[in-house]
Amino acid sequence: MSTFFAILAWLSFLGLAVGLVSPRLVRLSRKKVVLVFLSSAFVFFILYCITAPPEAQTLVTAAPNDATSTPQGEIEQIADNAAPGMTNDTNKYHMENTIVTPDPNGGWDVLVALNGDDNLTQNLTRLGVIQQISNEFIALYTGTSTISKVSVDVSLQLTDKYGNVNTDSVYSAILDKATASKVNWSADPSLLKANILPGVWDTQYDLFSIDSNL
Repeated sequence: MSTFFAILAWLSFLGLAVGLVSPRLVRLSRKKVVLVFLSSAFVFFILYCITAPPEAQTLVTAAPNDATSTPQGEIEQIADNAAPGMTNDTNKYHMENTIVTPDPNGGWDVLVALNGDDNLTQNLTRLGVIQQISNEFIALYTGTSTISKVSVDVSLQLTDKYGNVNTDSVYSAILDKATASKVNWSADPSLLKANILPGVWDTQYDLFSIDSNL
């Protein structure tokens, strides 16, 4: 039916064009040509729009294929959003990888691998690394209640005494749900990142405290 109205609308526009060019062919004045054919075209076009099948009914609905529709995907997205952009010294993203696995006691264990920024001094570099780790803990433990444990590892591009450049882990920390449940997540963000979280998370590895030449 919609096709029929579309044809009538097209014929009305054609009649309008012919009538305006040669009114004698349709035996109407130009004024009547505009009134008759333009109004007809408008009516038929409206009828076409009403009877045309909705686009949603003419297209095959694709099955959802969004990774974030799964619990693991949602967690990965939260972790990724907490580490935007690229490092300031290498052509790498801050987010290297996120692995989400089921915890034997329920919930999810999250392992986040990050690339850090190299700053002017060792202390500034370490502070930047700590802030990156804090950002992940804050995002994950406030973004979902399904986390059981979060491990964050940060790597930097280092040059050894022989001049060889390698990317190595410099700081690794773990925060489990039992400890996270005691944290005041509404505390001042700067205090939370610089003092509270570093004071309660379990530091697995801190190269800054080992190598004073980092």
